[in-house]
Amino acid sequence: MFKTSNEKNLSKKEKINLLKQKHEPLFSKLGIANPLYAPKMMFGSPLVFYMFESEIKEAKDLYTEKVTRDFDSEDESRTLYVWKYNPNYIKDYETKETSHGEMYVIPFSELTPLIENTDADEFDIPNPDEDAPFSELTIRDLAAIITGKPVSHKNWLNKIIKN
Repeated sequence: MFKTSNEKNLSKKEKINLLKQKHEPLFSKLGIANPLYAPKMMFGSPLVFYMFESEIKEAKDLYTEKVTRDFDSEDESRTLYVWKYNPNYIKDYETKETSHGEMYVIPFSELTPLIENTDADEFDIPNPDEDAPFSELTIRDLAAIITGKPVSHKNWLNKIIKN
């Protein structure tokens, strides 16, 4: 469990907002506006988590992370996961009656960790809305561009050539 002393007397809503703030730069970088974010407790074997029907009915992907009952992070790395919306949720998932009402049981295996692509950071790519300086072009980069083959040492350039 990972929390700071400032988080001791916060409401549930305030704690969730603090957890979400950590992921805002990634949401922004990925172009995800107004994400459905709900941190979840994970438990059982195999590992599962519960979702309210109101969360699923929004027909949006759910972004979550592992937390305790008190909404303290259980993951030092604060891994953000995405559950892809399943329109067949009524048929595909069992339900469980809890003290909070009926909830859908979702296998943890359906969560995909969101890993931030750091190619741009690693190679110090200039703003993608602007051209890169010509002085940074290598002979290998030029050969990649002319031949249309991804032989550059710049992964971002190879990706452009492949597409």
